[in-house]
Amino acid sequence: MSRVDPVCPGYSGLHHWKFFKELFADPAIRDICILGVYRGRDLAYIASILKGYKRSSYNLVGVDKFADSYGADWPSEMRELTWEQAGYGKPPDMNVAMENLRKLNLDEHIRLHQATAQEFLVSGSEKFDFIYIDISHDYPTTLEVIDLAIPRLKAGGLIGGDDFSDQATWGVASAVRDSFSKYEVFANWIWRAQIKDYKKNRTEKAG
Repeated sequence: MSRVDPVCPGYSGLHHWKFFKELFADPAIRDICILGVYRGRDLAYIASILKGYKRSSYNLVGVDKFADSYGADWPSEMRELTWEQAGYGKPPDMNVAMENLRKLNLDEHIRLHQATAQEFLVSGSEKFDFIYIDISHDYPTTLEVIDLAIPRLKAGGLIGGDDFSDQATWGVASAVRDSFSKYEVFANWIWRAQIKDYKKNRTEKAG
């Protein structure tokens, strides 16, 4: 963490580091997808942890729209603003994120894709052991991305994310509750669920 944080700006911290360290102690989790890259901090945390575990066989995919555009969880009155004008700092940038990872010598097993989470999930067939969601935190987006991510998980796969809250424009907690019969929450903020606990009939009932 102390090496990563000064190089990679971001919002993740000690709870995220501990969550990833516990999760990736399992050597069976090798194919990993992170939805929401920003400047690369979560990717760097994970790569650094895997390096510490002396893991050399893994695949880490980062997906972000990498654009200075509003998120679906932004208040309506802020949607004409840039990231900096809205007070969120510099916008996500794919070249900057990759350069940050190179500076830390953590880029070897990482691929970045410029796309929305939805575009990425519906356009490919690659399967993952773990998918982590850290994009717009509104209820409809979180619900949609969970539904799209489930088919991209391997049998026995895991899915998770942070910002487990329904405050203001957010709806992550409600979306997770509505999507899974069972889930875990780490430090009251980071959630994790198993593919077997996904409510498969929820969308059919809603329709």
